[in-house]
Amino acid sequence: MVAFGMLGTSYLHVWWNTLEPLSKFLYPVARFGQTGHNILKVLTDQCIGAVGFMAIFFGVNGAAAGLSNNPSPDQPDPLSNKIERVVLGMTTQISTYLLPQMVNYHWRFWPFFHFWNFSRNTLHERAIWQNIANVFWSALLSAIAEDNKRDQLAAEAEKRAI
Repeated sequence: MVAFGMLGTSYLHVWWNTLEPLSKFLYPVARFGQTGHNILKVLTDQCIGAVGFMAIFFGVNGAAAGLSNNPSPDQPDPLSNKIERVVLGMTTQISTYLLPQMVNYHWRFWPFFHFWNFSRNTLHERAIWQNIANVFWSALLSAIAEDNKRDQLAAEAEKRAI
């Protein structure tokens, strides 16, 4: 998670420092008003920036899962096997969680949070508020993942009983 924290926060700083002047150019306040400008900026952020942020999150988690999944701990593990497991772990995490589930949950919370964040905080304060919200977001996702795991185990037990 330290790797994600470093990569994710760095990504946010670069992205938001790019988004700010880009949104001023594409969505001028004089034309769209402050509220319209912020809505369009949030839409751009959620359609482009959030996808990259989630890909980093699931990529790091998938890499960690791939590295920790040595099929035969007694045998030496060549580097090629580690790379293959990391890539497999990353692609599994992204295709299983990022696309179907996370985007659905993500759009229920983050656009509203970022509308507030972009409207009320300066560019340099946004990352700290994002990180604070991420603590609560992570707790919610952990609870959802645990429920999903419990449902999956129950379904597997039911299949074996049949």
